[in-house]
Amino acid sequence: MVGSQDWRLFGQEKYLFGATLVHRDYTRDQVVDSRWEDDHCEFCGTEFMRDNFPDVLHDGYATLNGLHWICTDCFNDFKPMFRWTVTEEPAPGAP
Repeated sequence: MVGSQDWRLFGQEKYLFGATLVHRDYTRDQVVDSRWEDDHCEFCGTEFMRDNFPDVLHDGYATLNGLHWICTDCFNDFKPMFRWTVTEEPAPGAP
């Protein structure tokens, strides 16, 4: 179990505590700024990207708006502490 002194913690509770997350494939169209080609885990910094480069993740947990991404390892480590809820991704065209 991780503790409050874990090196990966630096204030994420301000925007991720109690968040609803969805597990999904990383796609560039979920990026807010079209100049961005990647995102990083909010905790460990591991890169999410569509391209196939070494050590790049292609899926993970994201906030519903796609602004914040969390790798599976960090999700498993911090889920109890952050009290996340996981939901299914809505079907295309669903309200």
